[in-house]
Amino acid sequence: MAYPKKLSAYMAYSTAHREDAKAALIASGNEKPSMGDVAKHISAKWNALSDEEKAVRGASDIVLVVRVVFSFEIARDIARGDGKTASGAATDGAHV
Repeated sequence: MAYPKKLSAYMAYSTAHREDAKAALIASGNEKPSMGDVAKHISAKWNALSDEEKAVRGASDIVLVVRVVFSFEIARDIARGDGKTASGAATDGAHV
């Protein structure tokens, strides 16, 4: 798989919440937020969470990010016609 071997709770949180942060910045008047603006917004939200919230949200966001990456890789492999999914199972060409 393409995701990092160890995905930290913060990295999963930032990946899962990037679009929401971008939308919040646009809604607040920043028409084209930079990557730095988005990162600062995400960081501020993360730092406002308690340690317990970070653990729970981080774990659920890791699951979400891994699911998205895995789904993308399966679709990519099927589209390439590799004949196998990312798990190694053979496909019959049917859409998943």
